[in-house]
Amino acid sequence: MLGAEGAWIGTAFLATEEAGIHQFQKEALVESGDTDTVVSKSVTGKPARLVRNKWAQAWVDAGKEPLPMPYQSMISGPVLAAATQAERKDIAPGFAGQGLGLIRQIRPAREVLEDLVRSAEESLTRAGQFC
Repeated sequence: MLGAEGAWIGTAFLATEEAGIHQFQKEALVESGDTDTVVSKSVTGKPARLVRNKWAQAWVDAGKEPLPMPYQSMISGPVLAAATQAERKDIAPGFAGQGLGLIRQIRPAREVLEDLVRSAEESLTRAGQFC
């Protein structure tokens, strides 16, 4: 309605039954709110929005700048792999966008898509009254 031509909605689909991430990461998305993301270079060396976690915070607390890509992955890879193996939501909850607070449950991707379409149709219908 405000001129956007598209939207990045990947986080909505990460919390689906079909998503190729671990169950504990899907649960972390559902348990987190709209203030629980942080932009960090701690995983790849490039800025990425993550669910707030101890790994990203450790870099802030240490006052160290992560290495540039691809070198940061050489450091973070083994740590995050071990945290993933141990299902540590506090260390490796994964990536997430600013719409994180809108995720309330793990659902089938079909439901997410149907809700998006329904919401868009309703918004477009209401917008007609302003023309």
